[in-house]
Amino acid sequence: MMNKAQLKHALTLTAGVLVVIFICLFSQLNVPVFVKAIVSTALLCVLVSGSVLYYKREKESTLLEAQLSISRINEELQRVSKEREQSISELLKQRKLLENIVSAIPYCVYWKDAKSIFTGCNQKFAEFMSVSRPDEVIGRTYHDLIEDRELADFFVQCETEIMKTTVPLINLQKTFTRSDGKDVDTMVTKVPLRNTNGKITGTLGIIAEVTDSGNAGGGSNAPATQCFSAISNMAEGVLVTDSRGLVTEANPYFCELIGKDKERIAGSFIFGCFSDQVGDQLKTIFAKFQDGSDSNVASVQAVVGRRTFRINIQPSYAENSYSGVVVNVIDINSLIETTRKAEYASYRKSKFLSSVSHQGRAPISNIIETSKTLQQGDLSSEQTEFVNTIYNAATDLMYLVDGILDISKLDTGTQKVERSEIDISQLLASVSDSVHLKAEEEGLEVCVEICDDAPKTINSDVNKLRQILVYLTNNALKFTNQGHVRIKVSADEPSENSETNDSVRFSVKDTGCGIDRNKLQRIRNILSEGDNEIFCGQSDTGFGLPIGGKLISLLGGKLEIESTPLAGSEFYFTIPCQGLPPDADVPCDPAASANTDRDRNDNVVDGPERILVVDDVEENRELIKVLMKKEGYVVEVCNDGKQAVELCNEKRYDAILMDVQMDVMDGLEATKIIRSQGENTKTGIIAMTACTSNRDELQCFDAGCDDFIAKPIKKEQLVNKTWRVIAQNKQLIQARRGDEITSFLADNPDYHKTIEMFVDNLTERIQAMQDSLDSNDLQDLANKVHSLKGLGSFAGFSIYSDIAREMEEMLNGNQTDEVQKQLDELVRFCDKTKFDVPKKTPKTT
Repeated sequence: MMNKAQLKHALTLTAGVLVVIFICLFSQLNVPVFVKAIVSTALLCVLVSGSVLYYKREKESTLLEAQLSISRINEELQRVSKEREQSISELLKQRKLLENIVSAIPYCVYWKDAKSIFTGCNQKFAEFMSVSRPDEVIGRTYHDLIEDRELADFFVQCETEIMKTTVPLINLQKTFTRSDGKDVDTMVTKVPLRNTNGKITGTLGIIAEVTDSGNAGGGSNAPATQCFSAISNMAEGVLVTDSRGLVTEANPYFCELIGKDKERIAGSFIFGCFSDQVGDQLKTIFAKFQDGSDSNVASVQAVVGRRTFRINIQPSYAENSYSGVVVNVIDINSLIETTRKAEYASYRKSKFLSSVSHQGRAPISNIIETSKTLQQGDLSSEQTEFVNTIYNAATDLMYLVDGILDISKLDTGTQKVERSEIDISQLLASVSDSVHLKAEEEGLEVCVEICDDAPKTINSDVNKLRQILVYLTNNALKFTNQGHVRIKVSADEPSENSETNDSVRFSVKDTGCGIDRNKLQRIRNILSEGDNEIFCGQSDTGFGLPIGGKLISLLGGKLEIESTPLAGSEFYFTIPCQGLPPDADVPCDPAASANTDRDRNDNVVDGPERILVVDDVEENRELIKVLMKKEGYVVEVCNDGKQAVELCNEKRYDAILMDVQMDVMDGLEATKIIRSQGENTKTGIIAMTACTSNRDELQCFDAGCDDFIAKPIKKEQLVNKTWRVIAQNKQLIQARRGDEITSFLADNPDYHKTIEMFVDNLTERIQAMQDSLDSNDLQDLANKVHSLKGLGSFAGFSIYSDIAREMEEMLNGNQTDEVQKQLDELVRFCDKTKFDVPKKTPKTT
């Protein structure tokens, strides 16, 4: 569509074109030439004259329209200017009115910024501060206006606390000393000031002089009333009650929150403004305020609709007697959401650290074990130095990774206490073995001392307790230049309610540089390594002590420190022992003694056993292959679970070392298939994985694994567990074949007492199970079967543990007939069970 101007231009152009066409046509007529010239000239003149007149009219029209537009703009500007002047005038009137209102208030009114600097006041307050005008107060502080420094400090502290907690201070009685030396009793009220965005920008204060009658002005609640006129726009709820709990004031925010008018709230009990549960909590708090048993600010949490609020309740006092409370209701939804986000971020961070650390442990373990293998070879002095450097660096790196893992577990709350019976001597031997190499490198001695009053066993978490002692011992070795480190265990002092020692004390004491007294308390508080200068210029990762302290807390104890500069330090803790007295004989768990000094060559069953190693990491396969070949085993390797299943269908192995997490087919699926088909349904399978939680371990056993090794794999643990599953399996085969049954732990003198006790009591134990079955006391029978399963493992008779495990499954399925068959088989095996002390042939050189 064309507008009006475009249409005019088009018509003009069309007329011109028509005139030209007419002239051309006219020139073709048979008329004299001079006639044609006259007519053409006349038409052209008419066309030019018309065009000139048209554009002149257009120009005049455009100028007129521009003048009209300018006129309208001027009128609009004049209107806006007038409205602005009216608004400014109105604001000035309102400001003047506000100043008159503030000046007319019969109390001292002032307001301050976030730094407690006066930004305004009324004339009453200026005169109270002994100055002539309010502007003489602006920009100054209480310290500039009050000679009493202690009172000025108190007011600044109150204002800082108000801005921090958002809780108003109502009717505080204070005595001012004026410049003329006269003491004036006052009631002071302070409330937080907020901007339009709800942010606290300062405080508003009202000071009322107390008359002889004890009231401030017209009544004791007048300052509070004035405060509520100032805080009516606060973005949080505020209300005041009397001593009985009746509401006397409530700001609009609180009224809107609970959906009631101020008139309906005033005079009602505060308890009815909230839910019954919150109301009951408030009644308890009010009762404590009323009887004087508590005067501290109390807080409760309440949910209104979908929003969560924190309710702060502060008691107020008049003439040193309880007069009511000030309640502050704050929306904490944003705080809760921020906290949730922070907790989730911390959880993700810990999971990431745990994942990265797990992935890093396997290659570091390979470096450590490979360097240990190289150390046993024929190396030159220079090569030995290089290998030792590799080993030490990898060990320190493993310590760092373990620390990161422990921190992530503690942060995510996945550290659980798994209690079991712990043999103290075996525990300390294990700790000593773990640190002896580092001690030798430092030229130090690690001493172990078990006091006569210490229990032989305790009930606690063996892994965490060992980890704590290793952390503390490594820390002591790091900061000891010469001398020794002593690990000591003793019984703690008996408690008042018990005549026996119900706790055990562990201590790690060194002869190192000690800790300066000025730094000792700081270390006690934060349980960290502290500054480098504390430890004679040496540095540390800082993981050991804080992690050890947290683990000790999990076990029910607390890490304590005593130190003397230049004389050494002692780190000690006490935990509940729940153990047996020192003179009690108890069977010990061979699985907990992976580091005992037994001669493994005497314990390995004769003949070259075949082992299958399944792992998808080539470095892991080669390392395990080298370690196990040195122990005399024939080793085969494969890359994944699928290959393992194919090999197990073709050959029989004495043991299978199965990695859990692999591509193609994982170790758990492969184990289930191997258990169901092929030549290795009864072969011992040991799971190897970097995932060491209880859930992961249980999944391995449910899949059919016989044992579990956590990565990074340690040589001693790998050799011992492999030997054990092979010995157990051969014992089962011999027992089923009808051969004489002897303990596979009989070569170790440490277990002779345990084996003898088991064999001597076996007949009586089986008869007791038969009696329970005959009397249909299945619960008692289940307890006895469970006991046999554990004792069989302790004493090295896996055949009894195997049968007991099957009996437990039958009892769970209520298959009593099958249970009787198993009892009959136990009697048959019992007749063939012997305890013969092996006669060792002296070794020749």
